[in-house]
Amino acid sequence: MKQVLLFCLSSLTFLVIYSCKKEYSCENCKPLGWEFVANGKKYEGSIISTSLRYDNSGFSFYGPQNGTKDTLLNFGVEFSPVRLNADLSNIASDTVGFIYTQGSPSGVKTPFASGTNCCFNDIKVTINNFDYQSKIIEGSFLGRAYDINGNFVIITNGKFRTKL
Repeated sequence: MKQVLLFCLSSLTFLVIYSCKKEYSCENCKPLGWEFVANGKKYEGSIISTSLRYDNSGFSFYGPQNGTKDTLLNFGVEFSPVRLNADLSNIASDTVGFIYTQGSPSGVKTPFASGTNCCFNDIKVTINNFDYQSKIIEGSFLGRAYDINGNFVIITNGKFRTKL
Protein backbone atom coordinates (compact mmCIF):
# COMPACT_ATOMS: atom_id res chain seq x y z
CA MET A 1 0.00 0.00 0.00
CA LYS A 2 2.85 2.34 0.89
CA GLN A 3 4.48 1.66 -2.45
CA VAL A 4 1.28 2.45 -4.35
CA LEU A 5 0.88 5.70 -2.41
CA LEU A 6 4.53 6.61 -3.07
CA PHE A 7 4.07 5.84 -6.77
CA CYS A 8 0.94 8.00 -6.94
CA LEU A 9 2.65 10.92 -5.18
CA SER A 10 5.68 10.64 -7.46
CA SER A 11 3.46 10.57 -10.52
CA LEU A 12 1.44 13.54 -9.27
CA THR A 13 4.63 15.51 -8.54
CA PHE A 14 5.96 14.72 -12.01
CA LEU A 15 2.70 15.86 -13.64
CA VAL A 16 2.57 19.10 -11.64
CA ILE A 17 6.17 20.03 -12.42
CA TYR A 18 6.03 19.31 -16.15
CA SER A 19 2.49 20.57 -16.75
CA CYS A 20 3.53 23.97 -15.38
CA LYS A 21 6.40 24.23 -17.80
CA LYS A 22 6.52 27.77 -19.16
CA GLU A 23 5.80 28.16 -22.84
CA TYR A 24 8.36 30.44 -24.40
CA SER A 25 7.71 32.82 -27.25
CA CYS A 26 9.44 31.89 -30.45
CA GLU A 27 10.24 35.47 -31.47
CA ASN A 28 13.90 34.58 -31.94
CA CYS A 29 12.95 31.52 -33.99
CA LYS A 30 12.24 33.46 -37.19
CA PRO A 31 14.66 32.33 -39.88
CA LEU A 32 17.78 34.27 -40.70
CA GLY A 33 17.78 35.67 -44.19
CA TRP A 34 17.42 38.57 -46.59
CA GLU A 35 14.97 39.82 -49.19
CA PHE A 36 14.45 42.81 -51.44
CA VAL A 37 12.54 43.93 -54.53
CA ALA A 38 14.41 45.26 -57.57
CA ASN A 39 12.47 46.68 -60.50
CA GLY A 40 9.35 44.89 -59.29
CA LYS A 41 10.94 41.43 -58.87
CA LYS A 42 11.39 39.88 -55.43
CA TYR A 43 14.71 38.29 -54.46
CA GLU A 44 15.24 36.38 -51.21
CA GLY A 45 17.71 34.06 -49.62
CA SER A 46 19.43 32.78 -46.54
CA ILE A 47 22.44 34.15 -44.69
CA ILE A 48 25.31 31.71 -44.32
CA SER A 49 28.01 33.99 -42.94
CA THR A 50 28.01 37.15 -40.85
CA SER A 51 30.95 39.07 -39.46
CA LEU A 52 31.13 41.93 -37.01
CA ARG A 53 33.55 44.74 -37.78
CA TYR A 54 36.63 44.76 -35.51
CA ASP A 55 35.47 47.89 -33.62
CA ASN A 56 31.76 46.87 -33.47
CA SER A 57 30.79 49.79 -35.74
CA GLY A 58 29.38 47.65 -38.53
CA PHE A 59 28.86 44.19 -39.94
CA SER A 60 28.64 42.27 -43.17
CA PHE A 61 26.82 39.18 -44.34
CA TYR A 62 26.41 37.06 -47.41
CA GLY A 63 24.18 34.27 -48.50
CA PRO A 64 22.70 32.53 -51.51
CA GLN A 65 19.42 33.29 -53.17
CA ASN A 66 16.84 30.62 -52.40
CA GLY A 67 17.00 27.75 -54.89
CA THR A 68 20.50 28.61 -56.15
CA LYS A 69 24.08 27.84 -55.22
CA ASP A 70 25.87 30.49 -57.28
CA THR A 71 23.69 33.61 -56.79
CA LEU A 72 24.71 35.60 -53.72
CA LEU A 73 23.97 38.79 -51.86
CA ASN A 74 27.04 40.40 -50.25
CA PHE A 75 26.10 43.19 -47.88
CA GLY A 76 28.14 45.38 -45.55
CA VAL A 77 27.22 48.42 -43.48
CA GLU A 78 29.01 50.78 -41.11
CA PHE A 79 27.26 52.74 -38.33
CA SER A 80 30.23 54.73 -37.00
CA PRO A 81 30.30 56.33 -34.44
CA VAL A 82 27.53 54.02 -33.16
CA ARG A 83 28.80 50.72 -31.75
CA LEU A 84 26.90 47.44 -31.79
CA ASN A 85 27.58 46.76 -28.11
CA ALA A 86 24.11 47.33 -26.59
CA ASP A 87 20.45 46.95 -27.51
CA LEU A 88 19.69 49.34 -30.37
CA SER A 89 16.82 50.35 -32.63
CA ASN A 90 16.14 52.90 -35.35
CA ILE A 91 19.81 53.47 -36.24
CA ALA A 92 20.36 54.50 -39.87
CA SER A 93 23.38 54.50 -42.17
CA ASP A 94 24.14 55.22 -45.78
CA THR A 95 27.65 53.73 -45.68
CA VAL A 96 26.71 50.50 -47.37
CA GLY A 97 28.26 48.00 -49.73
CA PHE A 98 25.65 46.00 -51.64
CA ILE A 99 26.56 43.46 -54.33
CA TYR A 100 24.14 40.91 -55.76
CA THR A 101 25.92 38.47 -58.07
CA GLN A 102 24.64 35.76 -60.35
CA GLY A 103 26.86 32.91 -61.44
CA SER A 104 26.88 31.68 -64.99
CA PRO A 105 28.89 29.18 -67.06
CA SER A 106 30.91 32.06 -68.52
CA GLY A 107 31.77 33.59 -65.14
CA VAL A 108 30.23 35.82 -62.52
CA LYS A 109 27.96 38.70 -63.47
CA THR A 110 27.00 41.48 -61.08
CA PRO A 111 23.45 42.49 -61.90
CA PHE A 112 23.14 44.94 -58.99
CA ALA A 113 25.87 46.77 -57.10
CA SER A 114 26.14 49.83 -54.89
CA GLY A 115 29.08 51.11 -52.92
CA THR A 116 31.65 49.75 -55.33
CA ASN A 117 33.98 52.32 -56.87
CA CYS A 118 31.53 55.20 -56.63
CA CYS A 119 28.48 55.65 -54.61
CA PHE A 120 28.30 54.61 -50.97
CA ASN A 121 25.23 56.79 -50.40
CA ASP A 122 22.79 55.08 -52.76
CA ILE A 123 21.52 52.42 -50.32
CA LYS A 124 20.11 53.40 -46.92
CA VAL A 125 20.02 50.87 -44.07
CA THR A 126 18.13 51.04 -40.80
CA ILE A 127 18.66 48.75 -37.85
CA ASN A 128 15.09 48.14 -36.73
CA ASN A 129 16.17 46.08 -33.75
CA PHE A 130 19.42 44.73 -32.33
CA ASP A 131 19.15 42.48 -29.29
CA TYR A 132 22.62 42.50 -27.77
CA GLN A 133 22.03 39.43 -25.61
CA SER A 134 20.88 37.17 -28.47
CA LYS A 135 23.04 39.02 -31.07
CA ILE A 136 20.06 39.01 -33.44
CA ILE A 137 19.92 42.06 -35.70
CA GLU A 138 16.99 42.96 -37.92
CA GLY A 139 16.95 45.76 -40.41
CA SER A 140 15.61 47.22 -43.60
CA PHE A 141 17.15 48.85 -46.66
CA LEU A 142 16.23 50.67 -49.85
CA GLY A 143 17.82 52.86 -52.49
CA ARG A 144 19.50 52.65 -55.86
CA ALA A 145 21.99 50.15 -57.12
CA TYR A 146 23.51 49.75 -60.58
CA ASP A 147 23.05 46.96 -63.08
CA ILE A 148 25.90 45.55 -65.20
CA ASN A 149 25.23 48.25 -67.81
CA GLY A 150 25.56 51.09 -65.29
CA ASN A 151 21.82 51.81 -65.15
CA PHE A 152 20.06 52.51 -61.87
CA VAL A 153 18.02 49.71 -60.33
CA ILE A 154 15.54 50.73 -57.64
CA ILE A 155 15.81 48.57 -54.50
CA THR A 156 12.74 48.53 -52.21
CA ASN A 157 11.33 46.45 -49.37
CA GLY A 158 14.79 45.26 -48.36
CA LYS A 159 14.91 43.29 -45.12
CA PHE A 160 17.48 41.20 -43.30
CA ARG A 161 17.68 39.22 -40.10
CA THR A 162 20.93 37.70 -38.95
CA LYS A 163 22.93 36.74 -35.90
CA LEU A 164 26.22 38.54 -35.30
